[in-house]
Amino acid sequence: GSVSSKYVRRELRSLTTDDKVKFFNTMEIMYKTDRETGQATYGEYFEPIDKLVAYHNQLAGSKLCDHMHDGYGFLTQHAALSKWFEVVLQTVDPSVSLPYWDYTIEGQAVNNTGDIMKWRQSDVFDPEQFGPCTKSGPVTEGRFAYTPTRQNSHDYIISPTDGGNRTEGNYAAVNAYGFMRAPWNQNNIPYLTRINNTYGFELTEVPNCHDHKDALEQDTFTEFGAFIAYTPHGTTHIAIGGVGGANYKNILKAVDYDLEMAEHWVPIAFAFQKNMYRAGYLECPETCSADTPQSECKCTCPDLATWLEMPTEVLWDEYMNVIVAKEKKYTFNKNGTNVQQTLLKMFCNDYDGMASVMGDSLESASPNDPSFWPTHPTVERLMVWKRINGFTNETWVDDAAWSVNGFDISTCYGHNKEDVLPWPKHIYSPVMGPYTNEDVWDLTDPSYENSTVIYDHFRWDHCEDAGFLKTLIPSDVVVENTEALL
Repeated sequence: GSVSSKYVRRELRSLTTDDKVKFFNTMEIMYKTDRETGQATYGEYFEPIDKLVAYHNQLAGSKLCDHMHDGYGFLTQHAALSKWFEVVLQTVDPSVSLPYWDYTIEGQAVNNTGDIMKWRQSDVFDPEQFGPCTKSGPVTEGRFAYTPTRQNSHDYIISPTDGGNRTEGNYAAVNAYGFMRAPWNQNNIPYLTRINNTYGFELTEVPNCHDHKDALEQDTFTEFGAFIAYTPHGTTHIAIGGVGGANYKNILKAVDYDLEMAEHWVPIAFAFQKNMYRAGYLECPETCSADTPQSECKCTCPDLATWLEMPTEVLWDEYMNVIVAKEKKYTFNKNGTNVQQTLLKMFCNDYDGMASVMGDSLESASPNDPSFWPTHPTVERLMVWKRINGFTNETWVDDAAWSVNGFDISTCYGHNKEDVLPWPKHIYSPVMGPYTNEDVWDLTDPSYENSTVIYDHFRWDHCEDAGFLKTLIPSDVVVENTEALL
C-alpha cells in the first residue's frame, strides 16, 4: 500500500507561533537565496523569488493584454502560481504550507469603525511578517526590509515549459529604468515600495464580509469569475501598493469636484492609466538614465492637445467613454460643470511635477511584495467554498478577456479554457503538466480525491459577529474543520 498526505492551508493568524515563524523563515530564504545556491542546497525545484515575479510580471505587464487578470483565467492562473510558490517553499521545508490571509478580518474592523488604521496596523504587518504598511517609500523595517527589485531586467525573459512564449513577443516586461516592474510604472526606487495613499486619497474601502458574501452570491462561474478579482480582492493590492507622484485630490478640489464621489473611483484610476497604455493613448518612455528624475521619465499622451480641442460630446464619445468605463457622472463637478478635460489631463500626467508611480503590490510585479502570497489563497478558498455549494452554471466563456488593447473584449492568451499555461510541469505532481486552465480547474476541484491541498475550514466567525451568516451564504454543507475529515 501507499501513504498520501494533504497540506492544510490555514488562516495566517491561526498558525501556531512555531508554524508562523517557520513559514516566514522559509519564505525569507526564497527571497534571499539565488538560484544556483538554492538548487545546490534544496534541489532542482527550488527557485528564487525573482523567477516567480518574472512570470507574473511578463504575463500581466504585456502590451496587448493582461494574461493574468481581466479574464476568466485569473482564478486558475493564480491558483497555479500559488501552488508553485508552495512547492518551492516545500523544497526548503517539506512541513510548510502556504497560509491564507483573510483580510476581511481587518476589512470588517474598518467597516465597523471607519478607521483605516485598523487595517494598516494589523499584526500581519508586523516587522517579522509582511513588514510595515503605514509609511510611503521603500520598506525599511523587518525581515523583508530593503527587498531588492531586480535591475537591468531587459533580458530576464520567461520561457514556458513547452518552449513557446505565451505572450506576444520575445521580451521582458520592464520599466524605463530597467527595473522588473510594469512598463507603465516608472518607479525608480530599487527596493520593495509601498505607498500609503492613492493619488492623494486615503483609501477607506477595503474588502469586508459583505464583499465576500457578494462574491459567493454570484450564481454562475462567469459572474463569479468577472467579479472576484476586483472589490473582494483588488482593493487589498491598492491599500498596500498605493499610487504616489500624482495628487488628484488637490486638482479635483480646485475644480469644485465632489471629493466623496472621487474617493470611490480615484483609487482605481491606476487601471484607467494601464488600459490607456495598452490602447496607445498613454505612451511610456522605453529607457531613462538612472539619474533622470521621475518627473522627467513619465508616461504622457501624445495626442492630448488634439483631444482637448474636441467638442465635449465628441471627446466623451470617442475617448472618455471607454477610459472611465462609461461612468459619465465622473465627468461632472458638484455644480454640474463638465470637467472631463481636467480628468484627462490627470490621467495623462499633464500637470507640473505629476508623474504617477505605483507601489509594487499594485502592478504586474506584485509578487515581489511578500503580502502577495497569503493574499491569493483567500480568493482560492472562496472559489472552493462556492464550488462545494455549487454554481448554477460552470460554462467557461472563451475569447472574452476584457482589457485587450486596453478596452476591447477579445482573445487574450491565458484566459481561454484550453489555453496551455506556462507554469512548471511538476507543481501538481503526480499529475504532470503542462497544464491548461481546465486542468487546473479540475485539479483544484474540492471533490478531487487526489488533491494535495485543503483549507482548514469555511467559517467566517468575525462576519457572524457583524450579523452575517457564519458561512456567508446559506449552505447545507457543514464544514467546521476539514482536518477532521482526513
